[in-house]
Amino acid sequence: MHLARPGICRRIRSMRAVDLFLTLTLVVTSWSDRALAGERPNLEAEVKYEWNQIEYMYLNQFTKDTYLKNPLFLIPENIQISGIAVHNNVVYVTIPRVKSAVGVPWVLTRVYMYLGKPLLMPYPNYKLQPVGDCTAIQNPLAMEIDHNTGYLYVLDSGRSGIADAIPTNVCPAKIVVYNTANTQVVGTHVLPETLVSRTSSILSSFVLDYTVPGGNKVRYAYISDAGLNQLIVYDFTTSQTWSFTHPSMLFNDSADVTINGQGFHIGLGISGLALSPDFNYLYWTCLWSDRLYQTATWILRRPGQLSESSVRLVGRKVSNTDAMIHGKDSLYYGALQLDAVYRWEKRHDMMDQNVPEDKVEMITQRQLVQNWESIQWPDSLSIDDRGNLWFTTGRAHLFISGQMNFSDPTTSNFRIFKLPVNDFSYLDDNLPTGAVVG
Repeated sequence: MHLARPGICRRIRSMRAVDLFLTLTLVVTSWSDRALAGERPNLEAEVKYEWNQIEYMYLNQFTKDTYLKNPLFLIPENIQISGIAVHNNVVYVTIPRVKSAVGVPWVLTRVYMYLGKPLLMPYPNYKLQPVGDCTAIQNPLAMEIDHNTGYLYVLDSGRSGIADAIPTNVCPAKIVVYNTANTQVVGTHVLPETLVSRTSSILSSFVLDYTVPGGNKVRYAYISDAGLNQLIVYDFTTSQTWSFTHPSMLFNDSADVTINGQGFHIGLGISGLALSPDFNYLYWTCLWSDRLYQTATWILRRPGQLSESSVRLVGRKVSNTDAMIHGKDSLYYGALQLDAVYRWEKRHDMMDQNVPEDKVEMITQRQLVQNWESIQWPDSLSIDDRGNLWFTTGRAHLFISGQMNFSDPTTSNFRIFKLPVNDFSYLDDNLPTGAVVG
């Protein structure tokens, strides 16, 4: 199916002009030096929603009471938020079945404020999304929103309870596309088991390729398979699928990821993906590596192999990363070991180094926001249609290891942040109307 588009300051008293000039000069110089080193102060990130335990919105009280009679229907210790997408001020959230296939009745939701509390309303409707029903979403780790069309692309690994000793490997992986204007499914694209294993694949991230800016439809999806250390390509026009492997995609088990002094270890390979806004270059990183790699997308748009010369090490991030997203000029990523979100100012580095994108080195990495408590494990990122960067934090290191505190309602385990950056998604036809914030 062709998915075409439908259409400081504080008042200063009793200061001589020369003193004011010298003071401001020193402040600006000092701030600029720190900023280039990635040590700038936090921007104003707002916690939009937070939970100790995730709470669903039910159709009515009778339905809620009926469902909750079954003790296996809802198990808060198994429920975490992960993927996020924001469009027209609606916040979509995935709740993947990672720890267990049990106790997670809905995996695709939107945030709904009810009596001052943020609840997660099942999406696209209240129909249950049961394990084993392959027509339903099973385990979505990632989403992408195309603001040009309003289409929401949901990546479903198919496998449930992937961290469990006995996962449920019944359904194939698929990409489901929803029209957010009417909540209808406009396409379901099943990925072949010959490439996407029902027992080993973990589809952790994906990006969409129009091939050219302003194109009339999404042509390709590039998907990271952290379980089999491969990059999968899906062609929406021909419904064909192929994959690429490369040593840069392999799991690096040389060290733990350390968050607030606690080591954490999971054997996963290629994870975060980002696509340049001209659709010419794909970037990737592994969860257990700080290295960022790049290749030209023309190589990926047909089956073949990635040669050593076709993959380039762009540089090293300040930390390991779970997810990334590209804006119009910069690449944003979560810095797991620093409890922070950073931005690589790619366009700045290209101009400063006087090189094209295939030669640029990753140098200017700016800290946008950091907090040792509230930004533990920045997970998924999304840029909305109003110039804001949204991201989730879910303390995955505590969730997976069973150390998360679900008993104290004053403890927030899951948060959704909104950070104004005056930037737009790599997919958008829009351009920023002013300087990128930060």
